[in-house]
Amino acid sequence: MFGLALALAAAAHDPGALWLTRVLGQTVTAECRAELTPDRAVIQGGIGASSLKPVAAAAELERQLAEIRKLAGGAGGTLVLLERVRAVRPQPRDPARPERDLSPFLAVQRFELELPAQADVDRVLEELLRVGLDHYGPDLQLDADGRFGARPSGESRILVRYRFSRLREELGGIHDRCRRAAREAWCETQAGAGEQRVCAEALAGAERRFTTQAFSLVSQPVLRGPGPPAPVVLGRASTPARSEGLMHFEPLPLPAPGEVELLGLVTLRLRGAIALCLTVPRP
Repeated sequence: MFGLALALAAAAHDPGALWLTRVLGQTVTAECRAELTPDRAVIQGGIGASSLKPVAAAAELERQLAEIRKLAGGAGGTLVLLERVRAVRPQPRDPARPERDLSPFLAVQRFELELPAQADVDRVLEELLRVGLDHYGPDLQLDADGRFGARPSGESRILVRYRFSRLREELGGIHDRCRRAAREAWCETQAGAGEQRVCAEALAGAERRFTTQAFSLVSQPVLRGPGPPAPVVLGRASTPARSEGLMHFEPLPLPAPGEVELLGLVTLRLRGAIALCLTVPRP
C-alpha cells in the first residue's frame, strides 16, 4: 500500500502520473491480429544398409550420408542426424532366400534435412531417392526382411513438414505490439482528445510495470497431422499468485520452434486478444 500512496502523491504534480493511478486495478485489453509463415521445410526419413559385417554396413551408410550432405549444401539446407539403429536378421537360415544370409547385419540412420521453405522440395526428394532413401517419415519400423520404414498396406507417410525457426522471436514481437495496442486503446477510451498523448506517453513509460495476464492467438484451420484441419492455438493465460500481499502473474511461456509443425506451406492468419494489468512498484 505504501507504493500506491507514493503513486497518488506523484499524480498531484505530474499529469502523466494521474493516468497511472487511474489505470491501477483495471484490466487493459486489445484485439490482436498477425500473420506467420513457415520458413523451413523439413524432410524426415532415413537410409538403410546391410552387409555380411557391421563395419561394411556402417561404411555404406557413411557413403550415402556424404552424398546427402552435398545435396543439402547445394540446396541451402542442413542435415541433422538422429539415431543410428543396428539390427541382425533372424536365424536360422532360410534355404529359400539365400540372399539374406549374405548380409545379416542391418543398420539405418534416421535424419532430418532442413531446407528453406521456398526450396524445390520435390527435386531434393528425387535426389534423396537416388542416393538411397528407404525410410520415410519420423518413425522407424523394421520388418523380418530387414526393410526399414515398412508400414501396413494402404497407409501413407508424411515426408515433408514445415516449421518456424524463429517462432519465439516472432511471437515475442507480436506480443509487444499487442501490449502497445492495449495501452493505446485504453487511453483512447479513457482520456479526452487533448489528453490522449499524455496518457499514452505515461503508460508507455511504465511499460515494464504492465504484466500480461493473458495472451492468445488462434489461426484458421490447417493440416498438422492425422485427422481434419484444426486451428493452431498459441499462448495461454498466466497463473495469478500473491507476493507480499500483492497480486502478480507468472511470465507467459512461449512455444519452442519445433513445437508447431504444418503439413503444407501456408500462412497462419492469427487473431486473438491480450489482457494487461499495471503492477504497483515496491518502495
